[in-house]
Amino acid sequence: MKPTKIVIGSIALAGALVLSACQGGATPGTTTTPTASETAKATPTPTATDVSAPTTEGQALKDGLGAVQKYETAMEEAANAKSLDTTQVKAVSTGPALKFAEDFVAASSKSATKYTGLSTVTLKEGYASNLTAGDQSLEFGFTDMSVCVDSSQVKGTRPDGSAAPTSEAPRALYQFTAEYNPTSKLWMVTKVTQDAVIPC
Repeated sequence: MKPTKIVIGSIALAGALVLSACQGGATPGTTTTPTASETAKATPTPTATDVSAPTTEGQALKDGLGAVQKYETAMEEAANAKSLDTTQVKAVSTGPALKFAEDFVAASSKSATKYTGLSTVTLKEGYASNLTAGDQSLEFGFTDMSVCVDSSQVKGTRPDGSAAPTSEAPRALYQFTAEYNPTSKLWMVTKVTQDAVIPC
């Protein structure tokens, strides 16, 4: 199956403000059991909405990737607006991923450079596994995804009107995890990492 590109809001701030390896592991108190790998696609959705619990790995990957799209969009909108309001980010993320987004938005608010444009993402590979939290277990409730983020359309303008430097790797791989919350019926991004800059 050919992966589908989806438009998301990912900011590639030249060098200083990029996704980096800053989290590790699943959400505390949860365990995962890997299942077969499968590529999935997500359709852009602007806001967090209730979704049914996953019944297949393909559905889990599609919905998990949808959560990544919402997370990136919310983070970029706050950063581009130079706003410290991360309400929309909190609606789609938790734990280390939320902390990363809050730090990213705070750093962006101090930058004099204005960024425009959206990134596109492609799911390169991923898997879904069981999520166990406390005494609850949910099949396909955890996803781990390798995502290619293409920020080549993101442009920065300095206060003097000159173009800001662009990333040396405008298309790079990032690792995202997302988990299904059966109480809120939402997928939440829980981790974002990039151990090394790997072009894709």
